[in-house]
Amino acid sequence: MDIRTILYVHVYLLLGMATGLIVIAWHPHFRHFRNLAAAFLAGAGSTLLRLADARLPSVISIVCANGLLLVTFVLLHRCIAGFVQGGSRTKRLEALLVGSGVVLLAFFTLVHPSLAVRSLVVSVGCGVIAVLSAWVLLQGCGEGAERVPCRATAGLLLLFVLTTVLRCAGVLLHTVPREYFASSLINVINLFGFQIVIVGVPLGYFWMTATRLWARQNELARTDPLTGLPNRRALEEWGERAMAQSRSERMSFAVLAIDVDHFKQINDRYGHEGGDVALRALAQALAAAVRKEDLVARLGGEEFVVAFWNEGMGRTQRTAERIRQIVEAMHIDVEGEMVRVTVSGGVAVLESGDTFETVLRRADRALYAAKLAGRNRVMVDASLVPAG
Repeated sequence: MDIRTILYVHVYLLLGMATGLIVIAWHPHFRHFRNLAAAFLAGAGSTLLRLADARLPSVISIVCANGLLLVTFVLLHRCIAGFVQGGSRTKRLEALLVGSGVVLLAFFTLVHPSLAVRSLVVSVGCGVIAVLSAWVLLQGCGEGAERVPCRATAGLLLLFVLTTVLRCAGVLLHTVPREYFASSLINVINLFGFQIVIVGVPLGYFWMTATRLWARQNELARTDPLTGLPNRRALEEWGERAMAQSRSERMSFAVLAIDVDHFKQINDRYGHEGGDVALRALAQALAAAVRKEDLVARLGGEEFVVAFWNEGMGRTQRTAERIRQIVEAMHIDVEGEMVRVTVSGGVAVLESGDTFETVLRRADRALYAAKLAGRNRVMVDASLVPAG
C-alpha cells in the first residue's frame, strides 16, 4: 500500500477519534477527554503538514509537523498521568524532549539535512514518551478493577515502542529508504504502530474511565452518605466473607451493635442538622477506636455496628467497653454548645451454625438488654453480663 494512502487513513482516524472524544467530553463525567481530543487534533495537524510537504516550506512541513507529533505524545502522556496520578510528574523531561527534538529537527532540516537523523529524533522522542506513559500505567494502577485496562493500555504503548525500535534499527542499518514516503516494510510497521496509538490508547483510556466510574458508583452504593462509613449492604458482604475466612482459618469473629442513647432528645433540641453533627462525630470516633482489619458501619438512624476480625470474647468485651468510655468522654460541638452523648452496646461472637444475620441478631438482643438495664453500658449475648 502507498505510504501516502496510509497517512491519509491516519488523518481520518485521528480526526474521527478527536471528533468522537469531543462529543463524549460534553458529558460531565468525561470532561477530561478534551485533553485526549486535543492530542489527536495535534496529531492530525502534524500528519496534514507532512503530507503537504511539496507545497510548504520545510520548516513547516518537517520541523513543525514533527514537533507537533512530539507534542501529541506529550499530551497523551499528560492525559494518562492525570488519570492515574492526578497530573504529570515529568513535565521538565517532557519539555526537554520536545524542545531538544525541535532544535535537532531544525538543525538536520535547515543546516545539515538528514532524513535518517530526523527519523531517529522523532522515533526516540515518541518512544521515550510512550515508555513514560506505560510506566505510569503499570506503576499507578497496580490494584483494583482498573488494573486490567491500565495494563492493557500499557501493553499497546509498549507495542508501539517496539515499532519505534524497529524503525531506529532500520535507520542505523541503512535499510530504511531515504525518501519519507517510500514504501518499505519498516515504514509500514512504524505507521502501524501509530495506528495502535490512535485506536488503542483512546479505547484503553475510555475503558479505564468507565471502570473507575463503575467502581465509584459501586462504592457509593455501599457507603453511608452522612458519615462516610460502610452501610448495611457493605457490612453484610464484608461480614459473610470474614465469617467464611474465620471458619476456614479457625479464628474468632465478633459483632458489637451500638445505639446512641436518647438520640431523639438531641434531634428535638438541635434539629436534624444538630443530630447529623453528632452522628458524624460519633462515626469518626468509632472508626479511630478500632483496628484497620475491623469494620465500622452505620445501619441507619443512630445505629452502628463494629465487626471484629480475630478477636475473642474477652478482648471484644474490653474493646467494646473502651469504645463506650471514649464516646462518654466526648464533647461534641453542636451549634456552639458542647454536647455529650452515651451509647449502649451488645456483643455477640460467632458460633457453630451461625450466619452473619444470626450473629447480628444476637448482638441486637444484647443491645436491647443494655437499654433495659439503664443504657450507657455494654452487654454480652446469652450471659447478659455487663462488659464493664
